[in-house]
Amino acid sequence: MGTHTLLCLPDACILMSNFVILLYLLFVFPGMISAHPCSTVFCSQKSSIPIRFPFSLESNPHHQDCGYPGFSLKCTGLGKTVLKIPRSGEFFLRDVSYAKQQIWLYDPGNCLPARLMKLNLSGSPFSCPHHLEFTFLSCPKNQTSESGIIDCLSNNRDVVLATYNKLWADLMTSLYCKIIGTAQVPISQRIRPSRGYLIDLNKDIPLSWHDPDCKTCESKRGVCSFKSNSTKKIGCSNMKSDNKAHLIAMVVTLSITLPTFACGLGIWCHRNKRRSSRSSTSDQAVAHPAFSVSRQGFLGFSSLPPPPPPPPPPPDRDDNSGTSQRGVTSQSTDVPAHLAEMIIQSFPKLVVGDSRHMTRPNGNDDVCAICRSKYRQKDILKILPRCDHCFHAKCVDDWLRIKIECPICRNSTFFP
Repeated sequence: MGTHTLLCLPDACILMSNFVILLYLLFVFPGMISAHPCSTVFCSQKSSIPIRFPFSLESNPHHQDCGYPGFSLKCTGLGKTVLKIPRSGEFFLRDVSYAKQQIWLYDPGNCLPARLMKLNLSGSPFSCPHHLEFTFLSCPKNQTSESGIIDCLSNNRDVVLATYNKLWADLMTSLYCKIIGTAQVPISQRIRPSRGYLIDLNKDIPLSWHDPDCKTCESKRGVCSFKSNSTKKIGCSNMKSDNKAHLIAMVVTLSITLPTFACGLGIWCHRNKRRSSRSSTSDQAVAHPAFSVSRQGFLGFSSLPPPPPPPPPPPDRDDNSGTSQRGVTSQSTDVPAHLAEMIIQSFPKLVVGDSRHMTRPNGNDDVCAICRSKYRQKDILKILPRCDHCFHAKCVDDWLRIKIECPICRNSTFFP
C-alpha cells in the first residue's frame, strides 16, 4: 500500500519564481551594496582627469551632491575640465593629484601672466604651496632683449617683463621701464629663476587644498566620500575591499542558488514522471469486469489493491417447494445471497490519508451520505464502481445487503 502525491503546475511555477528571486539577489542586491553612487566620472572618453570626491560634476545630476563645497567642476563642449575660482574666473584643469591634494591650472586664452596679475584665491578652498612676488614691467621694445618677454601682453612698441628681484626691478624703472603691476605668483618647486626673471611664466598654476584632508585615506589606496547624505562627515572606503565583498557575495549566492535549483528540478522531474506513469494506468479496471474505477481522481488517499473479480453468477435453480433461492433482490433480477455478498466484498476500498479531502463527484466530499459522519484519517471507504460514489465500507455493506442501489443516485450497483 503506497501513498501517491501529485505535483501540479503551480508547484513548477513556485520553483521557477524562487529561482528568479535568487538570480535577482545574485546580480542586483550585491551591486546595490557595493556600488557607490558617487563614482568616478570624466568629461570625455579621451579625458585623463578623473573627477571624484572632493570634486563633483555640475552637468551630472547624480554627481552634484558628491563633492565638497568649492570643488565643483564642469565640462566644455570639447571635453575640457573647468574649475571656477570665485574672484579669479574660470581655468582649465590640466591635472589633479588626489594623493598630494594638488591641481594644475592653465588659462583657456593662453595668456596666464595676465590672469596671474589679477589672481585672488580668497573665497576658494585652494592655496599656493609655493609662491613668489613678481613685478611686471613695461619697457620699450628697442631697449629690451627678446629673452623673458611675455608675448601676450606685449605689442609692437612696448614689451612686458616679469621679475621677482626688487633690486633689478628698481634698476629697470630708473632707466626706461615702468611698473604696471605686482602679483603673488604660484610656482612649482621645479621652476628656478634665471637672470632676475622667469624664463617662462606661462606655465601651469599649481594649487593645493587642505580641507577635506584625505591624504591618509589615499595613502591606503582608499577613496574619500561623505559617510551619508545627511552629514558632511568624511569617511574612507576601500574600493578593492568593496569589490572583494561583492565577489564573495556572488560566490555565496551561487553556492546556494545552483544546488537549490538543481535539487528542485530533480524533484519536479521525478514527481512529473510518477504522475505520467499513474496517468497511463488510470483507465485500467480495478474491480468487477462490468465496471472500472479511476485512481486519478483522488488526492491524499491510499488505494488498496482490489480482490480478484467474482465468478459469473450461476443460473437460478428452484428448490423442491418450487421457489427460487434468493438473497438480495434487485429491481430487475434476482441475485443469490452468497453471490451478492461476493460482489459487495469485491468493490474497491480506500484508506483516508492525511488530507482527508476527496475530489470524486460525491454529494458531500468529506461526509458519508449514509451515516452523515465526516471521514477521518485511516477510515476505510468503499467505492460503488458504476457511479463512483464513496461511503464508509461498513455503512455501504449494510445498505447493499438490503438494497442494491446507490444511496445517492439510486443506480443499480450489481448490473447495468
